[in-house]
Amino acid sequence: MTFLRNKFRKILAVGILFVFSIVVIYGFFKLPIVQSVLYETGSVTGLGESWSSRNIERTKKRGDVIIKAIESYRKDHNELPKKLDNLKPDYIKLLPRPMVGKRKWTYHIYLVDTHEYYIQVESKYKNGGLFNPMYLRCISTNKKWYLQDDSF
Repeated sequence: MTFLRNKFRKILAVGILFVFSIVVIYGFFKLPIVQSVLYETGSVTGLGESWSSRNIERTKKRGDVIIKAIESYRKDHNELPKKLDNLKPDYIKLLPRPMVGKRKWTYHIYLVDTHEYYIQVESKYKNGGLFNPMYLRCISTNKKWYLQDDSF
């Protein structure tokens, strides 16, 4: 009988410790500072893509810097750069990194003679995944940003 009582006490102690651990961990992740860090790094939303409205706006501002450099290059050379790296170092020291998606810019010239292009950042996931946009794009004809969101 004493053996069973001791066994029961050990099981009860382990159970209480387990429940206590869950409560502590849950409480830790509910702290505002922890939630903001997880949200900003994308660890919770978008599986690392961090498509928060704040990061989308930051990405647009960084993209606008690249667009200004492209336009300066076009003005000086009467043509578009073949790739974004051609802007360095005369028009831009470093390409500012996007805050969303793959965190890498895509640059495409529509037709060489038309001087039309776009820059965009794409999702890591084909078609954007469940909760992610497919891409954030700025088109040279109107310099407006478009968020392609087919996530629902």
